[in-house]
Amino acid sequence: MVRFQAGRLALSLSPMLLIAGCASFSGIGCTAQVLEDRMQTQLKSDIAAGQVTLEQLPDGTRVTIVEQSLYPDGRTELDDKGRNVLTKVIQALLNPALLQIAVADLPATQADLQGPRVQSVTQYFKDAGLEPALQPPAPQQETAPDSAGTAAQGLTITVKIISS
Repeated sequence: MVRFQAGRLALSLSPMLLIAGCASFSGIGCTAQVLEDRMQTQLKSDIAAGQVTLEQLPDGTRVTIVEQSLYPDGRTELDDKGRNVLTKVIQALLNPALLQIAVADLPATQADLQGPRVQSVTQYFKDAGLEPALQPPAPQQETAPDSAGTAAQGLTITVKIISS
């Protein structure tokens, strides 16, 4: 099973590596808008389904993923659907050497699940070769209540461009 997941991860990362390599060698500048556009394209169906929101930052993008997209069973281990969403985020990244990536839980997430969930997402990114871009766990991000008036549960992935 591990071989299958590693193979699937390698297959899904190959377009990102090709694009990142092309971008770094062709002199195309990395901008926050380019990153936002790539995230919009990769996560289009998840955004339309209300599972993911994007917030453009002056130096990057914040991706907020609702809990059910990563952990539909309420546990701390990623399932296939959660890994698929994270793979889309990875595929949207520009040259990872130019990025800082921080993962944080939303405040409404159950306290005993917060650390292990951030750790599982961080490990997924490490397994994808993004460890040099990972930052220490970020502070929790405040979010507006959802349509039912409750605070969202899930996590944020903040991607910042450190050089262009």
